[in-house]
Amino acid sequence: MNKSLAQIRKRRRELLEEMAKLEEMRRGSLCPQIFEATRKDGTKVRRGPYTLYTCKEKGKTVSRRITDPEQVQRYDQQIQTYRRFEALAGEFVRIGERISDLVLSDDEELKKKTKPIRKRMKS
Repeated sequence: MNKSLAQIRKRRRELLEEMAKLEEMRRGSLCPQIFEATRKDGTKVRRGPYTLYTCKEKGKTVSRRITDPEQVQRYDQQIQTYRRFEALAGEFVRIGERISDLVLSDDEELKKKTKPIRKRMKS
């Protein structure tokens, strides 16, 4: 079932309102980091897990260790907010394309209905 243009535009406004409410956001991810170290006697010891924040900056992966548990939670929330923003932005683009398609098809229908009628002249 096709939605009307008015319904689609309403959803577009709702998306913009929801996106406007998103403030703290951050690209990237949080990963656990564990090190294996070898002691002088040859035994192996695992160190960690440490929380590592990783993101891309200018085409390179940048990592930063986050030690404060409150900051880890805040980073996680910011990352989740960014993922929500990405989902909303994707839907916003799809809605824009749908509106464009509807407007174009309406224009084509209007052109078909209003084609000038050519009268034949009598000779």
